[in-house]
Amino acid sequence: MEEKYVLVRFFPNIFRLFIYDDDNNYRGDKKMKKNNYLFVIAAIAIAFGTLASMSYAQQPSTPQARDITEVLGEITMPGSAQMDTKPDLVVITLRIQSLDKDSAVTAKNHVAEILDRVIRALKQLGLSDDQIETLSYNIEQQYTWENSTNVFKGYLVSCSLKITVKDVDKAGKVIDASVDAGAYVDSINFELSKEKEAALKKQLLTDAVNDAKEKANSVMVALGQHLGRAKSVSMNADYQPIQYYKNDGVGTMYAGNALSLPTTIMQSDITVSVTVTIGFEILP
Repeated sequence: MEEKYVLVRFFPNIFRLFIYDDDNNYRGDKKMKKNNYLFVIAAIAIAFGTLASMSYAQQPSTPQARDITEVLGEITMPGSAQMDTKPDLVVITLRIQSLDKDSAVTAKNHVAEILDRVIRALKQLGLSDDQIETLSYNIEQQYTWENSTNVFKGYLVSCSLKITVKDVDKAGKVIDASVDAGAYVDSINFELSKEKEAALKKQLLTDAVNDAKEKANSVMVALGQHLGRAKSVSMNADYQPIQYYKNDGVGTMYAGNALSLPTTIMQSDITVSVTVTIGFEILP
Protein backbone atom coordinates (compact mmCIF):
# COMPACT_ATOMS: atom_id res chain seq x y z
CA MET A 1 0.00 0.00 0.00
CA GLU A 2 2.88 2.41 0.69
CA GLU A 3 4.10 2.05 -2.90
CA LYS A 4 0.67 2.99 -4.26
CA TYR A 5 0.57 6.09 -2.02
CA VAL A 6 3.97 7.29 -3.24
CA LEU A 7 2.90 6.91 -6.89
CA VAL A 8 -0.33 8.83 -6.27
CA ARG A 9 1.66 11.68 -4.77
CA PHE A 10 4.04 11.46 -7.72
CA PHE A 11 1.42 12.47 -10.35
CA PRO A 12 0.95 16.14 -9.17
CA ASN A 13 4.72 16.59 -9.06
CA ILE A 14 5.00 15.55 -12.72
CA PHE A 15 2.44 18.11 -13.82
CA ARG A 16 3.98 20.79 -11.66
CA LEU A 17 7.44 20.13 -13.11
CA PHE A 18 6.36 20.78 -16.68
CA ILE A 19 3.64 23.43 -16.12
CA TYR A 20 5.68 25.73 -13.82
CA ASP A 21 9.29 26.85 -14.16
CA ASP A 22 11.93 27.09 -11.47
CA ASP A 23 10.58 30.44 -10.30
CA ASN A 24 7.09 28.97 -9.97
CA ASN A 25 5.90 30.86 -13.01
CA TYR A 26 3.25 29.32 -15.26
CA ARG A 27 4.85 27.98 -18.44
CA GLY A 28 1.69 28.59 -20.46
CA ASP A 29 2.69 32.16 -20.63
CA LYS A 30 5.93 31.09 -22.31
CA LYS A 31 4.23 28.93 -24.91
CA MET A 32 4.91 25.42 -23.57
CA LYS A 33 6.72 23.36 -26.13
CA LYS A 34 5.21 20.30 -27.76
CA ASN A 35 7.88 17.93 -26.46
CA ASN A 36 6.97 18.82 -22.87
CA TYR A 37 3.48 17.47 -23.47
CA LEU A 38 4.87 14.24 -24.90
CA PHE A 39 7.18 13.76 -21.98
CA VAL A 40 4.35 14.23 -19.49
CA ILE A 41 2.20 11.67 -21.29
CA ALA A 42 5.05 9.15 -21.33
CA ALA A 43 5.74 9.63 -17.61
CA ILE A 44 2.09 9.09 -16.75
CA ALA A 45 1.95 5.89 -18.83
CA ILE A 46 5.04 4.51 -17.05
CA ALA A 47 3.58 5.34 -13.65
CA PHE A 48 0.28 3.59 -14.42
CA GLY A 49 2.14 0.52 -15.73
CA THR A 50 4.22 0.28 -12.57
CA LEU A 51 1.13 0.61 -10.38
CA ALA A 52 -0.69 -2.15 -12.28
CA SER A 53 2.30 -4.49 -12.03
CA MET A 54 2.58 -3.97 -8.27
CA SER A 55 -1.13 -4.59 -7.82
CA TYR A 56 -0.98 -7.87 -9.79
CA ALA A 57 2.11 -9.10 -7.92
CA GLN A 58 0.38 -8.64 -4.57
CA GLN A 59 -2.49 -10.99 -5.53
CA PRO A 60 -1.90 -14.55 -4.15
CA SER A 61 -2.25 -17.38 -6.70
CA THR A 62 -4.05 -20.67 -6.10
CA PRO A 63 -1.03 -22.99 -6.77
CA GLN A 64 1.07 -21.07 -4.22
CA ALA A 65 -1.71 -21.37 -1.69
CA ARG A 66 -1.73 -25.15 -2.24
CA ASP A 67 2.03 -25.45 -1.91
CA ILE A 68 2.02 -23.94 1.57
CA THR A 69 -0.73 -26.28 2.81
CA GLU A 70 0.52 -27.95 5.96
CA VAL A 71 1.25 -31.68 5.63
CA LEU A 72 0.75 -33.39 8.97
CA GLY A 73 2.30 -36.72 8.01
CA GLU A 74 1.80 -39.76 5.80
CA ILE A 75 -0.47 -42.79 5.90
CA THR A 76 0.46 -46.03 4.11
CA MET A 77 -2.44 -48.18 2.94
CA PRO A 78 -2.52 -51.52 1.07
CA GLY A 79 -5.03 -52.30 -1.64
CA SER A 80 -5.84 -55.50 -3.50
CA ALA A 81 -8.01 -56.95 -6.24
CA GLN A 82 -8.36 -60.39 -7.79
CA MET A 83 -10.33 -62.20 -10.47
CA ASP A 84 -10.92 -65.80 -11.51
CA THR A 85 -10.67 -66.43 -15.24
CA LYS A 86 -10.51 -69.27 -17.74
CA PRO A 87 -7.06 -70.13 -19.12
CA ASP A 88 -6.53 -69.61 -22.84
CA LEU A 89 -3.32 -71.67 -23.13
CA VAL A 90 -2.28 -75.23 -22.33
CA VAL A 91 1.47 -75.82 -22.10
CA ILE A 92 2.51 -79.47 -22.48
CA THR A 93 6.05 -80.70 -21.88
CA LEU A 94 6.99 -83.80 -23.89
CA ARG A 95 10.02 -86.03 -23.49
CA ILE A 96 11.52 -88.24 -26.18
CA GLN A 97 14.29 -90.64 -25.19
CA SER A 98 16.15 -93.71 -26.35
CA LEU A 99 18.71 -96.01 -24.67
CA ASP A 100 21.16 -98.12 -26.64
CA LYS A 101 23.74 -100.33 -24.95
CA ASP A 102 26.35 -100.16 -27.68
CA SER A 103 26.01 -96.94 -29.65
CA ALA A 104 25.13 -93.33 -28.89
CA VAL A 105 24.58 -92.80 -32.61
CA THR A 106 21.90 -95.47 -32.71
CA ALA A 107 20.12 -93.94 -29.72
CA LYS A 108 20.39 -90.47 -31.31
CA ASN A 109 18.92 -91.68 -34.61
CA HIS A 110 16.04 -93.33 -32.79
CA VAL A 111 15.21 -90.07 -30.98
CA ALA A 112 15.36 -88.20 -34.30
CA GLU A 113 12.84 -90.61 -35.83
CA ILE A 114 10.42 -90.21 -32.92
CA LEU A 115 10.85 -86.44 -32.91
CA ASP A 116 10.03 -86.28 -36.62
CA ARG A 117 6.85 -88.33 -36.10
CA VAL A 118 5.76 -86.14 -33.17
CA ILE A 119 6.26 -82.87 -35.07
CA ARG A 120 4.41 -84.15 -38.14
CA ALA A 121 1.51 -85.32 -35.95
CA LEU A 122 1.30 -81.96 -34.19
CA LYS A 123 1.32 -80.01 -37.45
CA GLN A 124 -1.49 -82.19 -38.76
CA LEU A 125 -3.53 -80.88 -35.82
CA GLY A 126 -2.86 -77.32 -36.94
CA LEU A 127 0.03 -76.34 -34.65
CA SER A 128 2.61 -73.96 -36.09
CA ASP A 129 6.40 -73.94 -35.62
CA ASP A 130 6.23 -71.21 -32.96
CA GLN A 131 4.05 -73.50 -30.82
CA ILE A 132 6.72 -76.23 -30.76
CA GLU A 133 9.90 -75.39 -28.83
CA THR A 134 12.93 -77.52 -27.96
CA LEU A 135 13.77 -77.14 -24.28
CA SER A 136 16.75 -79.50 -23.99
CA TYR A 137 18.74 -82.18 -25.79
CA ASN A 138 21.13 -84.50 -23.91
CA ILE A 139 23.42 -87.42 -24.66
CA GLU A 140 24.86 -89.22 -21.65
CA GLN A 141 26.16 -92.54 -20.41
CA GLN A 142 23.68 -94.40 -18.26
CA TYR A 143 24.75 -96.30 -15.12
CA THR A 144 22.93 -98.14 -12.37
CA TRP A 145 24.16 -99.08 -8.92
CA GLU A 146 24.22 -102.88 -8.59
CA ASN A 147 26.03 -104.99 -6.00
CA SER A 148 27.98 -102.00 -4.69
CA THR A 149 29.29 -101.00 -8.09
CA ASN A 150 28.31 -98.87 -11.09
CA VAL A 151 27.08 -100.94 -14.02
CA PHE A 152 27.10 -99.37 -17.49
CA LYS A 153 23.69 -99.68 -19.16
CA GLY A 154 24.28 -97.81 -22.39
CA TYR A 155 23.93 -94.41 -24.03
CA LEU A 156 20.85 -92.41 -23.21
CA VAL A 157 19.68 -89.69 -25.60
CA SER A 158 16.79 -87.47 -24.51
CA CYS A 159 14.97 -84.46 -25.90
CA SER A 160 12.35 -82.23 -24.24
CA LEU A 161 9.72 -80.24 -26.12
CA LYS A 162 7.41 -77.45 -24.99
CA ILE A 163 4.09 -77.50 -26.81
CA THR A 164 1.87 -74.41 -26.50
CA VAL A 165 -1.74 -75.17 -27.32
CA LYS A 166 -3.78 -72.02 -27.98
CA ASP A 167 -7.06 -73.92 -28.29
CA VAL A 168 -7.67 -75.40 -24.85
CA ASP A 169 -10.22 -77.88 -26.19
CA LYS A 170 -7.52 -79.34 -28.48
CA ALA A 171 -5.17 -80.28 -25.62
CA GLY A 172 -6.40 -83.87 -25.35
CA LYS A 173 -5.85 -84.49 -29.06
CA VAL A 174 -2.33 -83.04 -28.85
CA ILE A 175 -1.47 -85.39 -26.00
CA ASP A 176 -2.85 -88.45 -27.79
CA ALA A 177 -1.07 -87.63 -31.05
CA SER A 178 2.27 -87.08 -29.24
CA VAL A 179 2.01 -90.29 -27.23
CA ASP A 180 1.01 -92.33 -30.29
CA ALA A 181 4.09 -90.98 -32.06
CA GLY A 182 6.35 -92.28 -29.25
CA ALA A 183 6.68 -89.36 -26.81
CA TYR A 184 6.19 -89.21 -23.04
CA VAL A 185 4.25 -86.48 -21.22
CA ASP A 186 6.15 -84.81 -18.39
CA SER A 187 3.77 -81.98 -17.46
CA ILE A 188 0.53 -80.21 -18.37
CA ASN A 189 -0.07 -76.59 -17.28
CA PHE A 190 -3.02 -74.26 -17.76
CA GLU A 191 -1.77 -70.71 -18.35
CA LEU A 192 -2.73 -67.27 -19.66
CA SER A 193 -1.50 -65.69 -22.86
CA LYS A 194 0.55 -62.50 -22.46
CA GLU A 195 -2.24 -60.43 -24.01
CA LYS A 196 -4.94 -61.72 -21.65
CA GLU A 197 -2.64 -61.51 -18.62
CA ALA A 198 -1.74 -57.87 -19.40
CA ALA A 199 -5.39 -56.85 -19.90
CA LEU A 200 -6.50 -58.45 -16.64
CA LYS A 201 -3.62 -56.96 -14.63
CA LYS A 202 -4.36 -53.49 -16.00
CA GLN A 203 -7.99 -53.75 -14.92
CA LEU A 204 -7.12 -55.17 -11.50
CA LEU A 205 -4.46 -52.51 -10.91
CA THR A 206 -7.12 -49.79 -11.16
CA ASP A 207 -9.34 -51.72 -8.74
CA ALA A 208 -6.50 -52.23 -6.26
CA VAL A 209 -5.56 -48.52 -6.30
CA ASN A 210 -9.19 -47.54 -5.71
CA ASP A 211 -9.36 -50.03 -2.84
CA ALA A 212 -6.31 -48.48 -1.15
CA LYS A 213 -7.62 -44.95 -1.70
CA GLU A 214 -11.08 -45.74 -0.31
CA LYS A 215 -9.65 -47.34 2.82
CA ALA A 216 -7.23 -44.47 3.42
CA ASN A 217 -10.01 -41.92 2.94
CA SER A 218 -12.23 -43.78 5.45
CA VAL A 219 -9.48 -43.52 8.06
CA MET A 220 -9.08 -39.78 7.40
CA VAL A 221 -12.81 -39.17 7.74
CA ALA A 222 -12.82 -40.99 11.08
CA LEU A 223 -9.90 -38.81 12.25
CA GLY A 224 -11.47 -35.58 11.00
CA GLN A 225 -8.64 -34.94 8.57
CA HIS A 226 -8.18 -35.03 4.80
CA LEU A 227 -6.37 -37.26 2.36
CA GLY A 228 -3.66 -35.59 0.29
CA ARG A 229 -1.65 -36.60 -2.75
CA ALA A 230 -0.02 -39.99 -3.24
CA LYS A 231 3.70 -39.83 -2.31
CA SER A 232 4.81 -43.44 -2.92
CA VAL A 233 3.46 -46.51 -4.71
CA SER A 234 4.57 -50.14 -4.89
CA MET A 235 2.84 -52.90 -6.81
CA ASN A 236 2.84 -56.67 -7.20
CA ALA A 237 0.85 -58.52 -9.86
CA ASP A 238 0.97 -62.26 -10.32
CA TYR A 239 -0.88 -65.44 -11.08
CA GLN A 240 -0.03 -69.08 -10.56
CA PRO A 241 -0.47 -71.42 -13.54
CA ILE A 242 -2.49 -74.52 -12.72
CA GLN A 243 -0.39 -77.66 -12.96
CA TYR A 244 -2.71 -80.35 -14.25
CA TYR A 245 -0.02 -83.02 -14.23
CA LYS A 246 3.69 -83.39 -13.52
CA ASN A 247 5.79 -86.51 -13.81
CA ASP A 248 7.22 -87.15 -10.33
CA GLY A 249 10.10 -89.29 -11.61
CA VAL A 250 8.64 -92.53 -10.27
CA GLY A 251 6.59 -93.30 -13.34
CA THR A 252 5.60 -91.80 -16.64
CA MET A 253 2.13 -90.56 -17.38
CA TYR A 254 2.00 -92.04 -20.83
CA ALA A 255 4.19 -94.28 -22.91
CA GLY A 256 3.77 -94.67 -26.64
CA ASN A 257 0.59 -96.55 -27.64
CA ALA A 258 -0.31 -97.10 -23.98
CA LEU A 259 -3.80 -95.60 -24.30
CA SER A 260 -6.69 -96.70 -26.43
CA LEU A 261 -9.23 -94.11 -25.27
CA PRO A 262 -9.07 -90.39 -26.19
CA THR A 263 -7.68 -88.15 -23.49
CA THR A 264 -10.01 -85.57 -21.91
CA ILE A 265 -8.48 -82.54 -20.21
CA MET A 266 -10.77 -80.61 -17.84
CA GLN A 267 -9.67 -77.01 -17.39
CA SER A 268 -9.85 -75.08 -14.12
CA ASP A 269 -10.09 -71.36 -13.36
CA ILE A 270 -6.94 -69.32 -12.77
CA THR A 271 -6.85 -66.63 -10.09
CA VAL A 272 -5.09 -63.39 -11.05
CA SER A 273 -4.30 -60.97 -8.20
CA VAL A 274 -2.82 -57.49 -7.89
CA THR A 275 -1.70 -55.79 -4.67
CA VAL A 276 -0.52 -52.21 -4.16
CA THR A 277 0.84 -50.20 -1.24
CA ILE A 278 0.35 -46.43 -1.45
CA GLY A 279 1.62 -43.66 0.85
CA PHE A 280 -0.74 -40.65 1.05
CA GLU A 281 -0.25 -37.20 2.58
CA ILE A 282 -2.30 -36.37 5.68
CA LEU A 283 -3.79 -32.86 5.48
CA PRO A 284 -5.63 -30.84 8.15
